[in-house]
Amino acid sequence: SREFIEAQYRSKAEAFVKYHEKILAENGSNGHYFGSKTTYMDIALFAFITSIRQPGENAIEGCADYFSKRNAPGLNKVYETVQTSSIAAPYVATL
Repeated sequence: SREFIEAQYRSKAEAFVKYHEKILAENGSNGHYFGSKTTYMDIALFAFITSIRQPGENAIEGCADYFSKRNAPGLNKVYETVQTSSIAAPYVATL
């Protein structure tokens, strides 16, 4: 049912944010998952957040809220870092 799907999404989104925020904090919340250079992981997160912020007509209401600057500051720091990264610019331009 729709209610079950929404509950599963909320549970998984909360766990995702908690897990990834911890990893990013361990790296100094510098806008990167590993070290201080843009990696595939940073670009993959950028693509993920971009897709969450462009929901389709059947999207779960409020689905992007879990990934907002308020709820996921580390994830958003990575997003902003990749968005302005010269190494990622060719990929970012395609989204």
